[in-house]
Amino acid sequence: MGMSMRNRSGGFTLMEMLIVLVIIAILASIALPSYQSSLRKSARTSAKGSLMDVVSRQEQYFMNNKGYSTSLGGLGLPDPYYIDKKNESVAAGDGSRVYRLTLANVSAVAFDALATPQLDQTEDACGSYTLKSDGSKAVSGSIGASICW
Repeated sequence: MGMSMRNRSGGFTLMEMLIVLVIIAILASIALPSYQSSLRKSARTSAKGSLMDVVSRQEQYFMNNKGYSTSLGGLGLPDPYYIDKKNESVAAGDGSRVYRLTLANVSAVAFDALATPQLDQTEDACGSYTLKSDGSKAVSGSIGASICW
């Protein structure tokens, strides 16, 4: 037996380690975009819920004041109003913000509530959300409102 057999320890060779690392890198490159897409999709729920809250507050404001508020501050919300994935208000500089909510086209009889994506959420295919006082819904992204809403 002597000379032809090598005395091998129980460890891994450098080549085996490199192959494992390449496989892990390939799996990560496939899984990471899907995971990020799922996070963006879940953040959409926060935007939609917050927009519905803004519309509800506007309707209550209209009932009390016979007109719509021109600012979110008039509705008891921060102005500017940023939300995170948990639908909680966060500061403008907070790294967890996903949408900025604003009012637009406010008149005596109508308004638009907008949710504009922030930070990584800007990569979402739905883009900005709009909920109008008449109940119509729109998005600015490449896929339609029927899919995003």
